[in-house]
This record gives sequence, structure tokens and C-alpha cells, in this order.
Amino acid sequence: MKKLYLIIIVLLSQQFTFAQKDTVTLKDMEIPTSPGFILLDESASNIERPNSSKAFSLSILNALTEGNGFPKNYAVEFTPFWFFKHKKMNALKYIGFDGEKERYFSSVKMASISAASINSKDTLTGKTLNNISVGARTTLFKIYPKSFKEKLLKANLAEFQNLKGLAETLKREGATDVLRIENPEKYKEIETRILTAVEESKNESSLENVLKTKPLLAVDGAVAYSNFFIDGDFSTRRFGRLGIWTTVNLAINLNKENTQYLNFYAVGRYLSDGLNRDDAGSYFKENSLDFGGKLELELKAFSIGYEFIQRNNDVKNTFRSVGNLRYKISENLYLVGAYGKNFGEGRNLISLLGINWGINSGNEKAKVE
Repeated sequence: MKKLYLIIIVLLSQQFTFAQKDTVTLKDMEIPTSPGFILLDESASNIERPNSSKAFSLSILNALTEGNGFPKNYAVEFTPFWFFKHKKMNALKYIGFDGEKERYFSSVKMASISAASINSKDTLTGKTLNNISVGARTTLFKIYPKSFKEKLLKANLAEFQNLKGLAETLKREGATDVLRIENPEKYKEIETRILTAVEESKNESSLENVLKTKPLLAVDGAVAYSNFFIDGDFSTRRFGRLGIWTTVNLAINLNKENTQYLNFYAVGRYLSDGLNRDDAGSYFKENSLDFGGKLELELKAFSIGYEFIQRNNDVKNTFRSVGNLRYKISENLYLVGAYGKNFGEGRNLISLLGINWGINSGNEKAKVE
């Protein structure tokens, strides 16, 4: 009976072991700026597109000119796709390939939803405006360089063969299924040593690295809506803003490790703005069109960029001219900052510092087959 029990456990252990060894961890997740921040022009950058968003993220921004140093602007964003397991998703499908065929619209399903809370001052009355916004974004279209498909298929095949060989290596080094049951600590010690050696031997041609490659050309779409309240009084709720915009990104890869890019962005946005005041102090709605661009240099953990956006409407034209930077402290933590001129006349200095913090759901894995 004991022998039969051991055999059953070994068989179950084999299934579990191989289930753990036939996947690759996705490491290209980013922590983007919330559309709610962008809608209200309270972001370090109004022009960006993430390669792929983390399951959940929290953003905190503080205007350095306010003096009290305590952050007043917060945003949360989550990607529903990563809160569910996708048994049929493999590495090729994740990146947008069905076998050898490229699926240009495959990333639409990874849309993210966000909410933001932003406090500002009414320039006429000095009262506090509590802005609450919601938004969503997704990648509508993306295309990779012609050479990428061959590189991806080779890396996928090599990873598949490596994973098969890994199981044999573990057994050869003594990490058998019986040892896993009888001496879990010893098994874990051997497994950790082998997996660490495999991880250290990976290079720019590994599947995990290839999956971090940015599309050559990508088009994102986003929408956001906000209401505002005066001095925290719910009865004063008014329409704030509605924005719909699209961002086009051309990413030029500068090295084999996929850590350095020269990015060119173009953005077009329709904005309905209800935050304007007339001479009598009444709020009124104004429609505008924004057009602009951004140049950004990514160097591993650090990126620096400059963006210019022209805002046009029937009353007046204005612009935003901002330099911004981002530093990747860890996989889940980014430091962001910006300095420059915002839209409008008066009180238009941008001097921001913030952090973006992301969390993975644990489902950010793809099968290798």
C-alpha cells in the first residue's frame, strides 16, 4: 500500500514538475502613466505607449512647486487579461504570432482600465477642485520588423529543446521525483543550482529576451472621462473633461539585448474641456484638438525625452513643452519626473516628481511549445 501511495505521488509530482518547466516568464511588462493623469495634463509625460502593462499599478505624482511636499495625485490601473489564466496561450500567441503568421491586432485583448484622483486649485476663487477620472487604453495595431519572425521562431524552438533537456539534467544531478518527496530541501537545493546556471547562461537570443522586443510600429488608442467637485462637496459635481486620443510609436532598436531604443511618437487627441471659467466666474465647455510629438531615448533602466503638443480651439491656441525622464529602480518600481511649460497662460509651470509601482498577478507566463 505504501509503495502504491508513493507511485501515485511520484506521478502527480511529474505532472506538476513538467507543468512548471514548460513555461517562460514574461518580463516586458511596464508601468505606464494613467490616462486619467494624461487627460488632466497632470502627467510627467502626455505621450507614451507601453509595450505591455502590468496586472496592477499605482502611480503617485507630486508637484514640486506646491511646497508642502505631500503627494495629492494618485492613480490605479489594472489589466483584466492578467487576472485570468490562459491555458492555450503560448509564447508565440502572446507576442502576436499564430504559428508563422503575424497577428497585427492581437494586443487589443490586453486593454487596461484606470482611475485617478487629482486635486488642483481654482485660479479665480482659490478653492480646491477634486478631479476624479476613469480611463482605458489598448494597443490597436502593432507590427514587428521582418527579421523578427525568424529570430522568434528560432528562440522558441531552442527554448523548447532546452526545457526538455532541463528535465534530464535535473534527474542526472539527483533531483528525482522520489527525492522531491523524501527530501524536499535537498531537491530544492539541486533545482535552484541548476536553474540559476541556466538563467546565467541566457543571452540576447534567449526566448525571454526576444519577447521583450518592442514592435517596430504600434498604434495605441485611449479614452478618459472626468468629473470634478468643489472643496470636496458632492453636490457640486460637474463635468470635467472627455478625451479620446491615439498614439503612434516608431521604435528603433539600438542593441541586441533589447534594452536601448530610440522612440519617435506622434499623438492626436480630441478634448472636450469643462474646466474653463468666463469673466463672470461660470464654468463653460470648450472643444480642442491636440497634435504633437515626442522624441525619447531609452538606455536600459534610464530614459529621457522631450515632447511638444499644440492645442487648438476657437478661442485660443496654446502648447505644452516638457522634458521628462524615467528611471527603472526595479522590475516593479519606476521613478518619473518632468519639467517644462504646460498648456494655458499663468500657473503653467510643470515641475513633477513621482513613482509608478506595479504588481504582477502571477499569470504572466506563456507555454513553450
